[in-house]
Amino acid sequence: EEDGSLIIADPPLRAIVRVDPDSGNRTIVSEATADAGPGFDRPVAIALRQDGNAVVADAGLDAILGVNAETGDRNVISSDNVGSGVEYIDPDGVDVEEDGDLIVAEFGLQAVVEVDPATGDRFVVSGDGIGAGPDFISPVDLKSVNESTIYVVDQNLHSVVSVNKVTGARSILSGPTNGEGPIFIDPVALALAEDGDVYVVDITTDSVYHVNALDGFRTIISGDGTGSGIELVDPNGIAMDIDGDLLVTDFSLNSVVHIDPLTGDRTVVSGPGVGSGPEFETMSDLAVESNGDILVVDTTLEAVLRIDAETGNRSVLSNATTP
Repeated sequence: EEDGSLIIADPPLRAIVRVDPDSGNRTIVSEATADAGPGFDRPVAIALRQDGNAVVADAGLDAILGVNAETGDRNVISSDNVGSGVEYIDPDGVDVEEDGDLIVAEFGLQAVVEVDPATGDRFVVSGDGIGAGPDFISPVDLKSVNESTIYVVDQNLHSVVSVNKVTGARSILSGPTNGEGPIFIDPVALALAEDGDVYVVDITTDSVYHVNALDGFRTIISGDGTGSGIELVDPNGIAMDIDGDLLVTDFSLNSVVHIDPLTGDRTVVSGPGVGSGPEFETMSDLAVESNGDILVVDTTLEAVLRIDAETGNRSVLSNATTP
């Protein structure tokens, strides 16, 4: 500064500090304020509600949290202490149904759980003794298709499972026992296309698959030699953007990658060297806002970050600090 004082950015403090060069005294001149509500522990999945606010599955808290998209404030929607019913063991995926209810891929229970967002009450829709068909082994992600159908990715079944929400019955939509094409090895996340087909990311083949919802036929549309651009290393989350293209989180690249579903070409949207702001550490899932901006949950940062879709700039929407 003009008087010789030093201005220093301190990332761990999330603050700007002024240092007196004569005395060495330090003064915080600007700092991030803590968002209200319980801090994250291990946020692993995110989805958007109809009002634009977010819901986050936190496997460390064994809870589903709400996040205000304007303020970043957090509230517990459902946990062992909020709502009644089956207790969470390891909630790994979350989605919002058309009627506003929530569905959770419960890895520990090997089940799909429905949650009333008003009360936090929980009950098993499929799995854990409910519904016929192949048992879940490791359900890690899910999407609501319509009022009667849910698609679930089961990593160790190497399959996308279709669940009848009314009866809980399960059938393999695509996997070793249904559908032709290159096999899944470790499918970990899925996204729904407008035409009802499915996109799946596989963390071992480092690829994105297209799945025909009618016959389960699988095609690799990016990765494994398909498409140009940066190579995927550990893709672990996927979403459709507002233009119908794909966005993938890759926790080894610490990046969000845009994928053209027609060519498979890959471009970094935000990550090292692309966009400014806090760097990702262990990104685990993402959701796309109505204006095209991207919300990412980062397990190590214990935060939800917002990405400007145009610039790739990153900012913390909601962090783990509890006031």
